[in-house]
Amino acid sequence: MKRLSLITLLTLIFSFTTLHAQNDHTTDENHQSSSRFSFMAYGGIGYAVVDSRWQPNYNLDANIGEFLVQYRIGKHYGISTGIGIVEMTGNGFYYTHGPFYHERANFKIPLLFSVNYKVAPKVRLLANVGPYGQVIYRDEFIFFNGGHVDDIYSGWSIGLQFGVGMSYHISSKMSLGMMFSSQGDFNRLSIDTNKNIFADPHRISRINTLGLVFTFNF
Repeated sequence: MKRLSLITLLTLIFSFTTLHAQNDHTTDENHQSSSRFSFMAYGGIGYAVVDSRWQPNYNLDANIGEFLVQYRIGKHYGISTGIGIVEMTGNGFYYTHGPFYHERANFKIPLLFSVNYKVAPKVRLLANVGPYGQVIYRDEFIFFNGGHVDDIYSGWSIGLQFGVGMSYHISSKMSLGMMFSSQGDFNRLSIDTNKNIFADPHRISRINTLGLVFTFNF
């Protein structure tokens, strides 16, 4: 999780320092680039809620990085897609196995409708909402009373996410701001019964994060 935070932060810093040296292009009165395409990177930290069917619910620390390409429709609206990485770690409890440590990493593909409004000179309101699909690529349970099991859960989860924040235009092509993001799965994950362990059908009902958002207009 810490590695993902560092990578996301370094990406934002590198993008800012590299692109700041470039010349500005023509913009309109709202500090928007004439290009319809833009790149957005978001890195946030927060918490996740695991919604279990039969076992106690538990919380995980969450860390998210998203890298999106957006196509602007008119002045205020757009659609965007890209990739995201979601990492979660924390402790939980099973009635049958006792306390455990859980670590999971998901690969996510969102499809978002976005809104962008000027609220002050060089300051804009950002918001997006839309569905996503994500799949687990690393999943590990370590039980305190002994035992280590990987990849109990599998399959794609489908959900809905939204984000809202404010950005400040550093130049005609770049902006930096803060954003709150939330997402939740609709379906419960499949269980690998060959692992010879009782596993509770669960879903990640909520992930709330707060972090930095960087945008660059092509």
